[in-house]
Amino acid sequence: MTLKHRSVDVEMWLPAELRTRPSLAGVLIGRDYKAPRLPAVAIQRTGGSTDTLVDYPTLNINVWAATDQAANALAATLATELQECRDHLPVLYVRPSGPTAIPSDVTGAVQRFMTAQAAVRREPT
Repeated sequence: MTLKHRSVDVEMWLPAELRTRPSLAGVLIGRDYKAPRLPAVAIQRTGGSTDTLVDYPTLNINVWAATDQAANALAATLATELQECRDHLPVLYVRPSGPTAIPSDVTGAVQRFMTAQAAVRREPT
């Protein structure tokens, strides 16, 4: 008998977990960002691979804030909190890379872009 497993929706799980972190209180965190609220973070899965027991998503992460200093601080805090997700199942690890300053797609906001590789345990069905 072969057990089947399904992937955890990392675009739903990760923002929900990050919203519980006191260091990110007041930050809008989700899959998409709808202006004008700042500060904000959008996390989207853009690829990755899967084996029988573990999903390895590649994530694009965008950070918006009102100033360069605030955007850099939020990106640094977010990177730390992403690494700390390894202590909470089903995430085995999240390895962020960046941030990089990019032209903001939101008027009046400063934007930073990061990527991350993760390993997430798949759930038995």
